Amino acid sequence: MRKAVAVILSAIAVGTTCVAREPLEIKGDHLGETVEQFTAHYPSATCKDESSVARVCTQVRGVSLADVMTDDTACEHQKYACNRQGVQARFHKGHLESVTYRFYGMTTYRTFCDALAAKYGKPNHDYEQYKEGLGCSWQQDQIWLSAWGGKVPKHNLEFAVIMLAEDTPSKDI
Repeated sequence: MRKAVAVILSAIAVGTTCVAREPLEIKGDHLGETVEQFTAHYPSATCKDESSVARVCTQVRGVSLADVMTDDTACEHQKYACNRQGVQARFHKGHLESVTYRFYGMTTYRTFCDALAAKYGKPNHDYEQYKEGLGCSWQQDQIWLSAWGGKVPKHNLEFAVIMLAEDTPSKDI
């Protein structure tokens, strides 16, 4: 009987340690991936070096997330949104450190919170009860996946921002 209990407990322990949580990612992009992996997903992205160890890649047109597309006509009627929308990825020593999506127009952050909740379950934090900083976030160890939104009154625009980043960014200069 003791052997049977030991075997069952061992199986439970092995089963619980072998089951990994689904890592946080956005559209297949995950922290630590290379510039080449990211630009394979975004071939129209333009990349520039900010220092010998830091690189930023950006794409403002033709970006989608949760069935929401960037407003490719924004550059014709709203320069503020044009230069800020899309996806921006920051790399440190060739590896993804953070990725941020920005959408302007009638899209609300709730669209993205709902899509992320369908994949990852209930968020660790849901900020809908607050008047400012509306959004949601998931956390795994030091990695955060967040969506939030608001309005830019000066430009009469609503926006949504979705970000995947590490809580403790690199200290190298």
